Amino acid sequence: MAVFSMMVSLPVLPMLVIALVLTTCAAIEDIWFFGIEPYTIVVPVGLSVQIGKELMLDEINKKADLLPGYRLRMAHQDGQCSADRVSNMFLGNLFKDTYEVFAPGLDPLTLNRDGVGAVSYDDSSIFNEVWTSANMSGGPVGLIGGGRSGGTMAINNVANMANVPIVSALSSNPGLSDRSKYPNFWRTVMPDAQFAGAWMATTKVLGFSNMTVVIGETSVWTPHAASVLRQSEAHGMALKGVDLSEEFEWQGEPLEGFAG
Repeated sequence: MAVFSMMVSLPVLPMLVIALVLTTCAAIEDIWFFGIEPYTIVVPVGLSVQIGKELMLDEINKKADLLPGYRLRMAHQDGQCSADRVSNMFLGNLFKDTYEVFAPGLDPLTLNRDGVGAVSYDDSSIFNEVWTSANMSGGPVGLIGGGRSGGTMAINNVANMANVPIVSALSSNPGLSDRSKYPNFWRTVMPDAQFAGAWMATTKVLGFSNMTVVIGETSVWTPHAASVLRQSEAHGMALKGVDLSEEFEWQGEPLEGFAG
């Protein structure tokens, strides 16, 4: 009653302005996303991604007719380019409702406190905050990130079961294009499979017809092997070296002809 009496005593125009402001504020609902990117590594790729994300959120939020009544927001987390850290962090987000938010509200370009190299964990960790869903209007609706491909692959099954969509600007492994295995994954970066074709074409133009592949032994590299094999066949490039067809499989079948 006291609030009502105060408003009645005000002139009509200010009352209308106050009502309009209150209506506008009440109509805006925040939609939160959470991200896990490699912010504190030797090459600070994640910092540029963080800045890019915020720029895109700002552009979307400026367009009142795009998502009327909603505002997109982001809670950033530092995955440090470690699949284990990304996995543990993601599981903590889902099952413990804890988010180690990376220096919220601070300009990432000011975090290099010691002025040496890139932003390190020691530089930024004192600014990190532990949040819960209560800090994010009830919780985020999707993951923007996953960081490197290994981290994205590590959390994929759990994310899919939990109905958490993943959108990444860094995870470029060709295997992530397999919709049967990664139905909840999308990306804005070109998969490495495209690079293999350009690599083969350039090598061919330079007059080479044979090549040797040096490739990692983990399952993360298997899709790269399949991509290289397909592109070598398409460009008439012979793969030389030890027969690795039994060591690398693609969709349950040995990669016949793959060598390196």
